[in-house]
Amino acid sequence: MTALAKILTASVSRSADLAARIGGEEFAILLPDTDMAGAMAVADRARNMLHELGIPHADSSVASCLTISVGIAIAGDETIDAFIIRADQALYQAKNAGRDRAFCDLGKPV
Repeated sequence: MTALAKILTASVSRSADLAARIGGEEFAILLPDTDMAGAMAVADRARNMLHELGIPHADSSVASCLTISVGIAIAGDETIDAFIIRADQALYQAKNAGRDRAFCDLGKPV
């Protein structure tokens, strides 16, 4: 398990929460019955844990150490595909805002 995977797993505390790799450099954390404040708290906890490790990232133009950008979407009355699209859009909002941050999608489902 990579250092990042360990951090994401450690950042969740409830038995129903799940951290998983969904792509090469993309991970997801599923937080059932969690509001925006709770999701942001988990994202901040993961970011802070990663900052404390100070893992060098020589290829980055953003920071000398590994960082994470987090896209948060609160599930609504929508398809799973629409939910994933909103989460992905939130991730790109975080990246476009400078990376190493979390962004929560508060808009209507697509």
